[in-house]
Amino acid sequence: MRNGKEIRGTTRRSKELATKGTEGVKGSNPFTAFVPFVANSLLLLVVPLVAIIFLFLIDTVHGQSSNATISGSVVDPVGAAVPDATVTAENTRTGVVTTMTTSGAGVYQFPSLVPGTYQISAEKEGFKKETHQNLVLEISAKLNLNFQLQLAGVSSQIEVKFILDSTLGTTSTSVGGVINDQRIQDLPLPDRDALGLVLTQGGLFGDNFAGSRIGALNVSRDGINIMDQRINGGVNSVFFTSVDSVSEVRVITSPADAELGRGSGQVQILTRSGTNAFHGSIFESHHNSVLNANNWAFNWLGIPRDPLVSNQFGARLDGPIKRNKTFFHVLFEGLRERPHERVTATVFTSQARQGIFRFFPGARNSNADAPNPTVDLAGNPVRPAGATGDLRSINVFAADPSRPATDPRVARAIHRRWLFRWG
Repeated sequence: MRNGKEIRGTTRRSKELATKGTEGVKGSNPFTAFVPFVANSLLLLVVPLVAIIFLFLIDTVHGQSSNATISGSVVDPVGAAVPDATVTAENTRTGVVTTMTTSGAGVYQFPSLVPGTYQISAEKEGFKKETHQNLVLEISAKLNLNFQLQLAGVSSQIEVKFILDSTLGTTSTSVGGVINDQRIQDLPLPDRDALGLVLTQGGLFGDNFAGSRIGALNVSRDGINIMDQRINGGVNSVFFTSVDSVSEVRVITSPADAELGRGSGQVQILTRSGTNAFHGSIFESHHNSVLNANNWAFNWLGIPRDPLVSNQFGARLDGPIKRNKTFFHVLFEGLRERPHERVTATVFTSQARQGIFRFFPGARNSNADAPNPTVDLAGNPVRPAGATGDLRSINVFAADPSRPATDPRVARAIHRRWLFRWG
Protein backbone atom coordinates (compact mmCIF):
# COMPACT_ATOMS: atom_id res chain seq x y z
CA MET A 1 0.00 0.00 0.00
CA ARG A 2 2.78 2.33 0.87
CA ASN A 3 4.46 1.72 -2.43
CA GLY A 4 1.15 2.08 -4.17
CA LYS A 5 0.49 5.41 -2.45
CA GLU A 6 3.89 6.62 -3.44
CA ILE A 7 3.25 5.62 -6.99
CA ARG A 8 -0.17 7.31 -6.99
CA GLY A 9 1.36 10.43 -5.52
CA THR A 10 4.06 10.52 -8.08
CA THR A 11 1.55 10.02 -10.85
CA ARG A 12 -0.67 12.79 -9.53
CA ARG A 13 2.31 15.13 -9.26
CA SER A 14 3.41 14.32 -12.80
CA LYS A 15 -0.09 15.10 -14.05
CA GLU A 16 0.01 18.43 -12.26
CA LEU A 17 3.37 19.27 -13.81
CA ALA A 18 2.13 18.21 -17.20
CA THR A 19 -0.98 20.35 -16.79
CA LYS A 20 1.07 23.35 -15.72
CA GLY A 21 3.46 22.85 -18.61
CA THR A 22 0.60 22.71 -21.09
CA GLU A 23 -0.95 25.82 -19.65
CA GLY A 24 2.39 27.58 -19.87
CA VAL A 25 2.65 26.77 -23.60
CA LYS A 26 -0.89 27.84 -24.28
CA GLY A 27 -0.35 31.09 -22.48
CA SER A 28 3.02 31.91 -24.13
CA ASN A 29 3.50 34.47 -26.93
CA PRO A 30 3.05 32.75 -30.33
CA PHE A 31 5.68 35.11 -31.79
CA THR A 32 8.42 33.16 -29.98
CA ALA A 33 7.59 30.08 -32.05
CA PHE A 34 7.65 32.15 -35.28
CA VAL A 35 11.11 33.65 -34.70
CA PRO A 36 13.12 30.45 -35.46
CA PHE A 37 11.18 29.94 -38.68
CA VAL A 38 11.93 33.50 -39.85
CA ALA A 39 15.60 33.16 -38.87
CA ASN A 40 16.00 29.93 -40.82
CA SER A 41 14.25 31.42 -43.85
CA LEU A 42 16.48 34.50 -43.82
CA LEU A 43 19.55 32.29 -43.50
CA LEU A 44 18.52 30.30 -46.58
CA LEU A 45 18.17 33.55 -48.52
CA VAL A 46 21.24 35.38 -47.26
CA VAL A 47 23.78 32.59 -47.80
CA PRO A 48 23.10 32.16 -51.58
CA LEU A 49 22.94 35.95 -51.98
CA VAL A 50 26.35 36.41 -50.36
CA ALA A 51 27.77 33.64 -52.57
CA ILE A 52 26.40 35.31 -55.72
CA ILE A 53 27.81 38.70 -54.69
CA PHE A 54 31.18 37.08 -53.99
CA LEU A 55 31.25 35.43 -57.42
CA PHE A 56 30.21 38.72 -59.04
CA LEU A 57 33.06 40.54 -57.33
CA ILE A 58 35.51 37.89 -58.53
CA ASP A 59 34.26 38.25 -62.12
CA THR A 60 34.42 42.03 -61.82
CA VAL A 61 38.04 41.95 -60.70
CA HIS A 62 38.90 39.51 -63.46
CA GLY A 63 36.94 41.55 -65.97
CA GLN A 64 39.26 44.55 -65.45
CA SER A 65 41.84 42.79 -67.62
CA SER A 66 39.94 43.96 -70.73
CA ASN A 67 40.81 47.58 -69.92
CA ALA A 68 43.98 49.28 -71.13
CA THR A 69 47.02 50.44 -69.19
CA ILE A 70 49.24 53.46 -69.78
CA SER A 71 52.48 54.10 -67.95
CA GLY A 72 55.53 56.25 -68.47
CA SER A 73 57.71 58.97 -67.06
CA VAL A 74 57.84 62.76 -67.11
CA VAL A 75 61.27 64.41 -67.37
CA ASP A 76 62.66 67.93 -67.96
CA PRO A 77 64.82 69.04 -70.93
CA VAL A 78 67.98 67.53 -69.38
CA GLY A 79 66.33 64.19 -68.56
CA ALA A 80 65.80 64.75 -64.84
CA ALA A 81 62.61 63.41 -63.29
CA VAL A 82 59.74 65.84 -62.77
CA PRO A 83 57.86 64.88 -59.58
CA ASP A 84 54.29 65.94 -58.76
CA ALA A 85 53.46 66.61 -62.42
CA THR A 86 49.79 66.27 -63.35
CA VAL A 87 49.04 63.72 -66.08
CA THR A 88 45.49 63.71 -67.46
CA ALA A 89 43.79 61.10 -69.68
CA GLU A 90 40.55 62.25 -71.33
CA ASN A 91 38.34 59.94 -73.37
CA THR A 92 37.41 62.15 -76.33
CA ARG A 93 34.15 60.28 -76.99
CA THR A 94 32.76 60.07 -73.49
CA GLY A 95 34.50 63.05 -71.88
CA VAL A 96 35.55 60.97 -68.88
CA VAL A 97 38.74 62.46 -67.38
CA THR A 98 41.22 60.51 -65.24
CA THR A 99 44.03 62.33 -63.48
CA MET A 100 47.26 60.97 -61.97
CA THR A 101 50.28 62.59 -60.32
CA THR A 102 53.85 61.52 -60.98
CA SER A 103 55.87 60.00 -58.16
CA GLY A 104 59.15 61.30 -56.84
CA ALA A 105 60.88 59.44 -59.68
CA GLY A 106 58.65 61.14 -62.25
CA VAL A 107 56.72 57.93 -63.01
CA TYR A 108 52.96 57.70 -63.58
CA GLN A 109 50.52 54.90 -64.41
CA PHE A 110 46.88 54.61 -65.44
CA PRO A 111 46.16 50.98 -64.45
CA SER A 112 42.67 50.68 -65.91
CA LEU A 113 41.33 52.80 -68.76
CA VAL A 114 38.31 51.89 -70.86
CA PRO A 115 39.45 51.24 -74.46
CA GLY A 116 38.85 54.18 -76.77
CA THR A 117 40.44 57.33 -78.20
CA TYR A 118 42.24 59.47 -75.64
CA GLN A 119 43.95 62.80 -75.20
CA ILE A 120 46.88 62.49 -72.76
CA SER A 121 48.51 65.61 -71.34
CA ALA A 122 51.22 66.36 -68.78
CA GLU A 123 51.77 69.72 -67.11
CA LYS A 124 53.50 71.40 -64.20
CA GLU A 125 54.08 74.97 -63.20
CA GLY A 126 57.13 76.39 -64.94
CA PHE A 127 56.90 73.97 -67.90
CA LYS A 128 55.00 73.97 -71.16
CA LYS A 129 51.96 71.70 -71.23
CA GLU A 130 52.47 68.72 -73.55
CA THR A 131 49.44 67.02 -75.08
CA HIS A 132 49.19 63.81 -77.11
CA GLN A 133 45.98 63.59 -79.15
CA ASN A 134 44.17 60.77 -80.98
CA LEU A 135 45.86 58.09 -78.91
CA VAL A 136 43.92 54.86 -79.54
CA LEU A 137 43.77 52.41 -76.64
CA GLU A 138 42.74 48.96 -77.80
CA ILE A 139 41.29 46.20 -75.65
CA SER A 140 43.82 45.05 -73.01
CA ALA A 141 46.46 47.37 -74.51
CA LYS A 142 49.60 48.19 -72.56
CA LEU A 143 51.29 51.41 -73.70
CA ASN A 144 54.39 53.25 -72.58
CA LEU A 145 54.13 57.01 -73.13
CA ASN A 146 56.89 59.31 -71.91
CA PHE A 147 56.84 63.12 -71.66
CA GLN A 148 59.77 65.53 -71.86
CA LEU A 149 58.50 68.90 -70.70
CA GLN A 150 60.09 72.08 -72.02
CA LEU A 151 60.64 75.19 -69.99
CA ALA A 152 57.82 77.71 -70.23
CA GLY A 153 58.33 80.39 -72.88
CA VAL A 154 56.28 82.22 -75.45
CA SER A 155 54.33 79.07 -76.32
CA SER A 156 52.85 77.36 -73.28
CA GLN A 157 51.63 74.16 -74.94
CA ILE A 158 53.04 71.43 -77.18
CA GLU A 159 50.67 69.11 -79.10
CA VAL A 160 51.53 65.72 -80.58
CA LYS A 161 48.95 64.02 -82.81
CA PHE A 162 48.86 60.26 -83.42
CA ILE A 163 47.43 58.48 -86.45
CA LEU A 164 44.17 56.85 -85.43
CA ASP A 165 45.24 53.22 -85.92
CA SER A 166 48.68 53.69 -84.41
CA THR A 167 49.88 51.21 -81.80
CA LEU A 168 53.13 53.02 -81.01
CA GLY A 169 54.48 52.48 -77.55
CA THR A 170 52.89 49.08 -76.94
CA THR A 171 54.72 47.07 -74.29
CA SER A 172 52.90 43.75 -74.71
CA THR A 173 55.01 40.87 -76.02
CA SER A 174 52.00 38.73 -76.98
CA VAL A 175 51.53 38.02 -80.69
CA GLY A 176 48.14 38.80 -82.21
CA GLY A 177 45.96 41.44 -83.78
CA VAL A 178 42.98 43.68 -83.10
CA ILE A 179 39.79 43.97 -85.16
CA ASN A 180 38.44 47.46 -84.48
CA ASP A 181 34.89 48.74 -84.70
CA GLN A 182 35.17 49.99 -88.28
CA ARG A 183 36.31 46.61 -89.59
CA ILE A 184 33.60 44.83 -87.60
CA GLN A 185 30.95 47.01 -89.22
CA ASP A 186 32.38 47.00 -92.76
CA LEU A 187 33.51 43.40 -93.32
CA PRO A 188 30.72 41.14 -94.66
CA LEU A 189 29.41 38.47 -92.30
CA PRO A 190 26.45 36.38 -93.48
CA ASP A 191 25.33 35.50 -89.95
CA ARG A 192 26.35 38.84 -88.34
CA ASP A 193 28.46 37.00 -85.75
CA ALA A 194 31.59 38.92 -84.75
CA LEU A 195 33.44 35.68 -83.95
CA GLY A 196 33.51 34.95 -87.67
CA LEU A 197 36.19 37.65 -88.04
CA VAL A 198 38.59 35.77 -85.79
CA LEU A 199 39.66 33.57 -88.70
CA THR A 200 40.89 36.65 -90.62
CA GLN A 201 43.91 36.92 -88.33
CA GLY A 202 47.29 35.39 -89.11
CA GLY A 203 48.55 32.29 -87.34
CA LEU A 204 45.21 30.48 -87.41
CA PHE A 205 44.33 27.25 -89.14
CA GLY A 206 40.67 26.62 -88.47
CA ASP A 207 40.30 26.72 -84.70
CA ASN A 208 43.97 25.97 -84.10
CA PHE A 209 45.91 28.98 -82.80
CA ALA A 210 49.60 28.80 -83.75
CA GLY A 211 49.41 25.00 -83.86
CA SER A 212 47.83 24.53 -80.43
CA ARG A 213 44.89 22.23 -79.73
CA ILE A 214 41.37 23.61 -79.94
CA GLY A 215 40.89 22.72 -76.29
CA ALA A 216 43.56 25.28 -75.35
CA LEU A 217 41.46 28.31 -76.28
CA ASN A 218 39.83 30.97 -74.15
CA VAL A 219 37.10 33.31 -75.37
CA SER A 220 36.23 36.14 -72.99
CA ARG A 221 33.93 39.14 -73.11
CA ASP A 222 34.80 42.13 -70.94
CA GLY A 223 37.19 39.82 -69.08
CA ILE A 224 34.64 37.06 -68.36
CA ASN A 225 34.84 33.64 -70.00
CA ILE A 226 31.88 33.02 -72.35
CA MET A 227 32.89 29.68 -73.89
CA ASP A 228 30.92 26.47 -73.72
CA GLN A 229 33.40 24.42 -71.68
CA ARG A 230 31.45 21.16 -71.95
CA ILE A 231 32.97 20.19 -75.27
CA ASN A 232 36.00 21.35 -77.25
CA GLY A 233 34.08 23.34 -79.82
CA GLY A 234 36.88 25.70 -80.83
CA VAL A 235 36.02 29.39 -81.01
CA ASN A 236 32.49 29.63 -79.63
CA SER A 237 30.27 31.61 -77.29
CA VAL A 238 27.35 30.60 -75.12
CA PHE A 239 25.37 33.55 -76.48
CA PHE A 240 25.24 35.38 -79.78
CA THR A 241 27.98 37.99 -80.32
CA SER A 242 26.26 40.37 -82.72
CA VAL A 243 28.40 42.84 -84.65
CA ASP A 244 26.20 45.63 -83.27
CA SER A 245 26.94 44.66 -79.66
CA VAL A 246 30.72 44.34 -80.09
CA SER A 247 33.10 47.27 -80.52
CA GLU A 248 36.43 45.45 -80.64
CA VAL A 249 37.89 41.94 -80.89
CA ARG A 250 41.47 41.09 -79.95
CA VAL A 251 42.98 37.79 -81.12
CA ILE A 252 46.14 36.51 -79.43
CA THR A 253 47.79 33.52 -81.05
CA SER A 254 50.90 33.33 -78.82
CA PRO A 255 50.27 34.81 -75.37
CA ALA A 256 53.23 35.85 -73.27
CA ASP A 257 51.65 38.18 -70.72
CA ALA A 258 51.08 36.73 -67.25
CA GLU A 259 47.44 37.77 -67.22
CA LEU A 260 46.65 35.44 -70.15
CA GLY A 261 46.91 32.17 -68.26
CA ARG A 262 43.67 30.45 -69.25
CA GLY A 263 44.64 29.32 -72.75
CA SER A 264 47.39 29.40 -75.35
CA GLY A 265 44.95 31.07 -77.76
CA GLN A 266 42.92 34.08 -76.64
CA VAL A 267 39.92 35.88 -78.10
CA GLN A 268 38.97 39.02 -76.15
CA ILE A 269 35.71 40.81 -76.94
CA LEU A 270 34.79 44.32 -75.84
CA THR A 271 31.10 45.22 -75.53
CA ARG A 272 29.92 48.38 -77.26
CA SER A 273 29.19 51.35 -75.02
CA GLY A 274 27.54 54.72 -75.38
CA THR A 275 29.28 58.08 -75.78
CA ASN A 276 28.41 61.76 -75.39
CA ALA A 277 26.80 61.69 -78.84
CA PHE A 278 23.74 59.66 -79.84
CA HIS A 279 24.31 56.91 -82.38
CA GLY A 280 21.99 54.29 -83.80
CA SER A 281 21.28 52.01 -86.70
CA ILE A 282 18.51 49.92 -88.22
CA PHE A 283 19.40 46.80 -90.16
CA GLU A 284 17.74 44.02 -92.11
CA SER A 285 19.47 40.99 -93.61
CA HIS A 286 17.41 38.91 -96.02
CA HIS A 287 18.47 35.46 -97.20
CA ASN A 288 16.61 33.09 -99.49
CA SER A 289 17.41 30.03 -101.55
CA VAL A 290 17.34 31.66 -105.00
CA LEU A 291 21.13 31.69 -105.27
CA ASN A 292 21.74 28.62 -103.12
CA ALA A 293 23.29 25.51 -104.64
CA ASN A 294 21.64 22.14 -104.29
CA ASN A 295 23.35 19.48 -102.21
CA TRP A 296 24.89 16.32 -103.64
CA ALA A 297 22.23 13.89 -102.37
CA PHE A 298 19.36 15.91 -103.87
CA ASN A 299 21.16 16.17 -107.20
CA TRP A 300 21.70 12.40 -107.19
CA LEU A 301 18.00 11.76 -106.59
CA GLY A 302 16.84 14.52 -108.93
CA ILE A 303 15.17 16.49 -106.13
CA PRO A 304 15.20 20.32 -106.21
CA ARG A 305 16.79 22.27 -103.37
CA ASP A 306 14.84 23.05 -100.23
CA PRO A 307 13.37 26.55 -100.12
CA LEU A 308 14.56 28.83 -97.32
CA VAL A 309 13.56 32.35 -96.27
CA SER A 310 15.53 33.99 -93.46
CA ASN A 311 15.27 37.52 -92.06
CA GLN A 312 17.69 38.91 -89.49
CA PHE A 313 16.67 42.38 -88.37
CA GLY A 314 17.00 44.80 -85.50
CA ALA A 315 18.01 48.23 -84.28
CA ARG A 316 20.39 49.75 -81.76
CA LEU A 317 20.72 53.08 -79.99
CA ASP A 318 23.39 54.44 -77.68
CA GLY A 319 24.11 57.77 -76.09
CA PRO A 320 24.54 59.64 -72.82
CA ILE A 321 22.32 59.44 -69.75
CA LYS A 322 24.42 62.09 -68.01
CA ARG A 323 27.15 63.63 -70.13
CA ASN A 324 30.71 62.69 -69.17
CA LYS A 325 29.31 60.34 -66.52
CA THR A 326 26.79 57.68 -67.50
CA PHE A 327 25.95 56.13 -70.87
CA PHE A 328 23.61 53.52 -72.33
CA HIS A 329 23.50 51.10 -75.23
CA VAL A 330 20.36 49.22 -76.30
CA LEU A 331 20.20 46.54 -78.99
CA PHE A 332 17.35 44.42 -80.31
CA GLU A 333 18.05 41.72 -82.86
CA GLY A 334 15.59 39.18 -84.17
CA LEU A 335 15.84 36.15 -86.44
CA ARG A 336 12.94 34.67 -88.39
CA GLU A 337 13.55 31.57 -90.49
CA ARG A 338 11.03 29.68 -92.59
CA PRO A 339 12.80 26.53 -93.74
CA HIS A 340 11.16 23.74 -95.72
CA GLU A 341 12.90 20.43 -95.23
CA ARG A 342 12.13 17.09 -96.78
CA VAL A 343 11.83 14.18 -94.40
CA THR A 344 13.75 11.06 -95.36
CA ALA A 345 12.03 7.97 -93.99
CA THR A 346 10.92 4.49 -95.06
CA VAL A 347 8.12 2.35 -93.70
CA PHE A 348 7.44 -1.36 -93.68
CA THR A 349 5.97 -2.78 -96.86
CA SER A 350 2.47 -4.25 -96.81
CA GLN A 351 3.94 -7.77 -96.54
CA ALA A 352 6.23 -6.79 -93.65
CA ARG A 353 3.28 -5.30 -91.80
CA GLN A 354 1.72 -8.78 -91.95
CA GLY A 355 4.88 -10.36 -90.52
CA ILE A 356 6.18 -11.63 -93.88
CA PHE A 357 9.78 -10.61 -94.43
CA ARG A 358 11.41 -11.19 -97.83
CA PHE A 359 15.10 -11.66 -98.52
CA PHE A 360 17.60 -12.78 -101.14
CA PRO A 361 19.96 -15.56 -100.07
CA GLY A 362 23.66 -14.74 -100.12
CA ALA A 363 23.20 -10.98 -100.03
CA ARG A 364 22.78 -8.45 -97.30
CA ASN A 365 19.27 -7.04 -97.34
CA SER A 366 19.31 -3.25 -97.45
CA ASN A 367 16.85 -0.38 -97.69
CA ALA A 368 16.04 1.56 -100.82
CA ASP A 369 18.66 4.27 -100.10
CA ALA A 370 21.53 1.78 -99.67
CA PRO A 371 24.29 1.39 -102.29
CA ASN A 372 23.12 -2.19 -102.99
CA PRO A 373 19.35 -2.09 -102.30
CA THR A 374 17.05 -5.07 -102.15
CA VAL A 375 13.87 -3.00 -102.51
CA ASP A 376 12.90 0.12 -104.43
CA LEU A 377 11.10 3.21 -103.14
CA ALA A 378 7.74 1.65 -104.02
CA GLY A 379 8.46 -1.46 -101.95
CA ASN A 380 9.08 -3.81 -104.88
CA PRO A 381 11.87 -6.40 -104.51
CA VAL A 382 15.13 -5.71 -106.35
CA ARG A 383 17.63 -8.50 -106.87
CA PRO A 384 20.94 -7.23 -105.43
CA ALA A 385 24.40 -7.97 -106.69
CA GLY A 386 25.85 -11.10 -105.10
CA ALA A 387 22.52 -12.85 -104.48
CA THR A 388 22.83 -16.64 -104.70
CA GLY A 389 19.15 -17.44 -104.99
CA ASP A 390 15.72 -16.15 -105.80
CA LEU A 391 13.52 -14.12 -103.50
CA ARG A 392 12.38 -15.95 -100.40
CA SER A 393 10.08 -15.04 -97.56
CA ILE A 394 9.48 -16.02 -93.96
CA ASN A 395 6.48 -15.43 -91.74
CA VAL A 396 7.74 -14.54 -88.30
CA PHE A 397 4.31 -15.17 -86.78
CA ALA A 398 3.76 -18.61 -88.36
CA ALA A 399 6.85 -20.07 -86.70
CA ASP A 400 5.10 -20.14 -83.29
CA PRO A 401 2.31 -22.78 -83.27
CA SER A 402 0.69 -21.11 -80.24
CA ARG A 403 0.42 -17.80 -82.12
CA PRO A 404 -0.89 -18.50 -85.63
CA ALA A 405 -2.04 -14.91 -86.20
CA THR A 406 -0.51 -11.47 -85.70
CA ASP A 407 -0.76 -10.04 -82.19
CA PRO A 408 -2.93 -6.89 -82.51
CA ARG A 409 -0.57 -4.93 -80.27
CA VAL A 410 2.44 -5.91 -82.35
CA ALA A 411 0.57 -5.08 -85.54
CA ARG A 412 -0.26 -1.59 -84.27
CA ALA A 413 3.38 -1.06 -83.29
CA ILE A 414 4.57 -2.13 -86.74
CA HIS A 415 2.14 0.24 -88.42
CA ARG A 416 3.55 3.14 -86.37
CA ARG A 417 7.15 2.16 -87.00
CA TRP A 418 9.22 4.70 -88.99
CA LEU A 419 12.50 3.91 -90.64
CA PHE A 420 14.11 5.74 -93.58
CA ARG A 421 12.42 6.69 -96.78
CA TRP A 422 12.68 9.60 -99.18
CA GLY A 423 9.30 11.20 -98.90
